[in-house]
Formats: sequence, C-alpha cells, structure tokens
Amino acid sequence: MNLSEVIFNLLEKENKVTLPEIGTIRLNYYPSEILTFSGKVLPPRYKIEFSKIVADSDNRLIEFITVIHKTNFEEAKNKVNEFCSAILTQIKQEKPFYIPEVGTFKWNKEKNEIIFEEDKNSRLLSENFGLTDVILPSQRQVQSNDNKTLSAEESVKTIKKVKKRPSIVGIGLTIAACILIGSFLITYFYRGQYFIDEKWISSKFENILQIFSNKRNNNSKIHEIKQYNRQALQYKESNKTTVYDTSSALKELQQVKANRLTYYLIAGSFKNRENAEVFLKQLKNKGISAEILVIHDTLFRISIGRYTNRDSAIVNYIQYSQHQADLKVWFYSRYE
Repeated sequence: MNLSEVIFNLLEKENKVTLPEIGTIRLNYYPSEILTFSGKVLPPRYKIEFSKIVADSDNRLIEFITVIHKTNFEEAKNKVNEFCSAILTQIKQEKPFYIPEVGTFKWNKEKNEIIFEEDKNSRLLSENFGLTDVILPSQRQVQSNDNKTLSAEESVKTIKKVKKRPSIVGIGLTIAACILIGSFLITYFYRGQYFIDEKWISSKFENILQIFSNKRNNNSKIHEIKQYNRQALQYKESNKTTVYDTSSALKELQQVKANRLTYYLIAGSFKNRENAEVFLKQLKNKGISAEILVIHDTLFRISIGRYTNRDSAIVNYIQYSQHQADLKVWFYSRYE
C-alpha cells in the first residue's frame, strides 16, 4: 500500500487531506486579482497549502483507504498512524520528508513547528503553467527611436539634452554689433582729443559684414541645392507622369503599428494545441467568442477579448469575473 499515492489521489479528488497529529493539506484556488495601487494583475492559480489544525473526527483518509484497498477500518487506521509517525520521526532528525506530487515536510527548530513546501511541479498545479504576474504599463510612456520605453521624466531629460547649437552667422553678427557699438562710443567721446579715422572703421565694419553675408548666402545656396536633391529623390518624371516614393510613409505607418500595445483577456493556457482547441470549442458552445494565441510555438493561450485600450480591458475583465465566475480570466499584453 503506497500511502503517498493515496494522499495525492484524495487531495486531487476532494482538495483536502487530514494527517493525524500533523495537520491538514489543502488544494486551494485563488481567482485573479487586480492590485490597484501597483497596477499589477495576479493570474488565477492553485496552491497546495498546509495548516496545523487537525479535526479529531476527520477520518476521511482512513475511509478512503478502506474503499480503495478494500480493507477494514482498524487496519487502515494503523497504516495511517504509522505513516504519520514516520514523518514526524524523520523531520525531527532534520531530514525532509517528501510526498511525491504534493510537497515536502520539514522541522523548524527555532519555532519548534512543522514547515511545509508545496511541489511546484505537481500535476495538481498544472493549470498554473505559463501564468505569470502582469504589470500593466503606465499610460504616460513614450517610445524612443530604438523602440525602448522611456518614462515621462526620462523623456523630458532626454529632450533637455538635445539643444540646438548656436549658429555661426548669429555669433558673427553679435561680434559685429559689439564692434559697431564700441566704435560709436569711441568716436562720440574722443572726437576732439584724438585723431580717429572714421572711414577706416566703417570700411572694416563693412568688410566684416560682407564676410558673414557671403557665408550666409553660401549656406542658403547649399540649403537650396539640398532641397532640390530631396525633391529629385522623391519623384521621377516618365512620359509626363509623376511617380511618388511612398516607402518612407509606409515604414512610418508600420512602425506606429508595431509599437501599439494590445491587451488580451486569457481564459486558459496549454502546452498542447489539441487541448487548447478542445477548450476553444467549449467556450464557443457557451456563446463566447475566443481565439488561440501561439506564444513561441510552445504555449497556446485562449483569448476571449482583445483590446487596444487599457481601461476597456479592465472593464471587460470585471464583467467576466462577475457574470462568468467559472472562467479563470487573467491579463496578457504585448506590442503588435
């Protein structure tokens, strides 16, 4: 008689097993939950949990053994007591006791109590496969050129770093203005005391202005040439028909679409596509529109809602939670 297997079967069937003088093992279900302040969505999940409370009249494990193995009550009771005594003896020797597909019992010397750790790979937790906590992105996010997400504060800092460099022409005009003002002041205050060649000063000032005006004209000519080149690249004339190059516009449109965040309401996650299709048919028979999302060819998730607006996704999630309590709905988001 393998009592570990019996405990697993009873826990799978009734979600509860009581071990005399040890405690009660339960298979509890927790629905998905939205943490409002952190913007986090916890998916629905099962947990194998242990409590030290033991009901004196709980003989369900013994009764289950008498039915499965067709033995009398006293013999089944002795087997259970021997099994529980073996657990206590082993863990008090600082050796963990493992029940396959259920969990491990340990002894805490400091608190003088039993510790239980669930088996994360148990078949009882198979519905948890692929379900992870989801953090909903903030609405105040911007996309950088390399498709990295920046917060609002970081984007402001980035914009501040990119400042327009001062123009060379502007610097030259500032210097010329300073020279003009200086020469005017010198001429005004010292006209009668020293000889100042006003024609020489004005000629030098005109030369400086001419130099910067030439540079400015050259810059404007270069700008015109570049503009003509850009216009020449944008179209070509053939048989008096104009053909415009729309590839850049299409690339921008594709980039906008690629950066759009889409929210899904997921009702199930499977490693096997056949199981996913069976569950899909069950939902359609109930009148619920659904589709299969393939994740890296290893996960097949059943989506019952697709939204581009975060608030709409939350509202529909709440409606499903209220009116379709049997569905274990959770969030999934990705860029599409």
